[in-house]
Amino acid sequence: RELTSFCDYIKMVDQIGDTVNFKPYFKSKQDIEEMHNAAMVIYDLKRNAIKVEAFNKHSAKWKKWVYDKNPEFVVIAPQFPNELAKEGMTLHHCVKSYIDRVAEGRTNIMFIRKKSAVDEPFFTVEVSNENTIEQVHGFGNRNAHTEAGLPEFVSEWAKACKLKPGGYNKVR
Repeated sequence: RELTSFCDYIKMVDQIGDTVNFKPYFKSKQDIEEMHNAAMVIYDLKRNAIKVEAFNKHSAKWKKWVYDKNPEFVVIAPQFPNELAKEGMTLHHCVKSYIDRVAEGRTNIMFIRKKSAVDEPFFTVEVSNENTIEQVHGFGNRNAHTEAGLPEFVSEWAKACKLKPGGYNKVR
């Protein structure tokens, strides 16, 4: 266990890039665990900062898909990676697992909200880099057609934002 922790520590320090403050000096097994845990905190903060920066880089692209011309629904873009985690936890689906793909620019996530409750997760949309609506899912992966008026709204939004409606209403 200590060898694994030590190897993880060395990898994290390399990724952090701070060999001045993180020197592998250990007197006991407990020291290895404490230094590993300290490096893990810094490593996680750096990794999260990189994801936030990547989100910021891609967010300019998502602005073209923000939509508020409908009386009932709006489409908004996430600003931070943790919003995908919150969305997935609230709606009981897997969008949290898309954080890395979104940060790397491999796909895009948008949120459909009721205009009367813009801060409450309602439906999540995946839009491909080819401007195709790949998925639209609500609570428990519920499809758009289960919500009155939502398929019509998605069509309206797609037309207004020049998106291609893919097979998003299929069960996945």
